[in-house]
Amino acid sequence: MDLRRELIGGLPFGNRESVNVRDGNTITYDVNELTNRYASVGGSALEYDAAGNLTKDRLGYGYSYDYENGIAEINDVNGTVVACQGALKTGHDGRVQNQPV
Repeated sequence: MDLRRELIGGLPFGNRESVNVRDGNTITYDVNELTNRYASVGGSALEYDAAGNLTKDRLGYGYSYDYENGIAEINDVNGTVVACQGALKTGHDGRVQNQPV
């Protein structure tokens, strides 16, 4: 078991600049000062919709949202649904869960 800590470096107003992860690597965060959103993480650009919701993360996963800006689906880099909003499909508690679509 790896007991080393992950160290998070931040700016005075709270955005992180970097994370030293347990494997010894450092992941850097670039903040767009106009929108106060992360422009890139680990050198990979992030994408957002007009409402400011993250639509593509640093690993290439895609996110889509419902009318209340809650996550409706998460897709892997191949476009395969890996998680979806349970309330939209089943009427349960609304937690994001793995389920076939």
